[in-house]
Amino acid sequence: MSEQYPCMFKPLDLGFTRLQNRVIMGSMHTGLEDSHDGFRKLSRFYQERARGGVGLIVTGGVSPDFSGQLVPFSSQLSFRWQVLKHKRLTTAVHEAGSKICLQLLHAGRYAMHPFAVAPSALKSPISPFRPREMSLRKVRRTIDAYVNAAVLARKAGYDGVEIMGSEGYLINQFICAHTNKREDEWGGAFENRIRFAVEIVDRTRRAVGDDWIVIYRLSMLDLLPDGLEDVTCYPAITAAVVFSTPSQWVGAITAMALFAIGVFAFIWSFWNAVQRSRDEQIAVTQVYLLLGSPTPPRVRRIMLSMLIGAVR
Repeated sequence: MSEQYPCMFKPLDLGFTRLQNRVIMGSMHTGLEDSHDGFRKLSRFYQERARGGVGLIVTGGVSPDFSGQLVPFSSQLSFRWQVLKHKRLTTAVHEAGSKICLQLLHAGRYAMHPFAVAPSALKSPISPFRPREMSLRKVRRTIDAYVNAAVLARKAGYDGVEIMGSEGYLINQFICAHTNKREDEWGGAFENRIRFAVEIVDRTRRAVGDDWIVIYRLSMLDLLPDGLEDVTCYPAITAAVVFSTPSQWVGAITAMALFAIGVFAFIWSFWNAVQRSRDEQIAVTQVYLLLGSPTPPRVRRIMLSMLIGAVR
């Protein structure tokens, strides 16, 4: 492995911090974030992965405010009193020699509760609740909530945040014309639809300073009607240290989920997206292959080999 990929296990210097290698443990929900005594168990879970040698861990999604929770009483970081339990995670990972970033995720219309909000009042196919369209004031307050959560994350000892802008969650819902039918400054033209993401990343960077990791997780392609199919638009988000790139919406109807398109058609789309990201010199740090879907192992191997070929 080290001979074939000589840089994989070499340290990565970001200027203000140093990762022990280039291995990243991508965000995943364990269920411990929301369970009784979950943070104690979660700290042990992450510490074991850190001891295994991973350079950077990204946590499961944590909401920046109440309406953004995925399910009732799920993890949220909005108040100072919530910082202490997060310190347990960061301390455990740092003791094992790794770095850890907090993923900030607002569910938007994917929320499984009646307080869901979204750019437009369009019901998601995976939630029984129709979201309330966000007012101009609510949009601004949600941006404030992201920034506040990032500041609290730094107080908790995290090495950075990953802002979840992909897979159909709130930020992606603003960007995608399929879910954003607004006619104000937050909808319509792409420059308006991307504004929500740009302001969150820009204001987060200014609030936490230049010596802290800010990752922006984007969709390489949406696989939805009126969805994005070109990642070249994303350099507008310039305040992020690095981009993280999954490949589809959670609610997208694809071959792996509902057999709507052929396997090879999806692989072709995936390859084109990877090539675009390489040609535009966008850093590809992670690719999340078909979350929540029964991807055949052979397809995973094909997609992974294409990714490695593109970024070597």
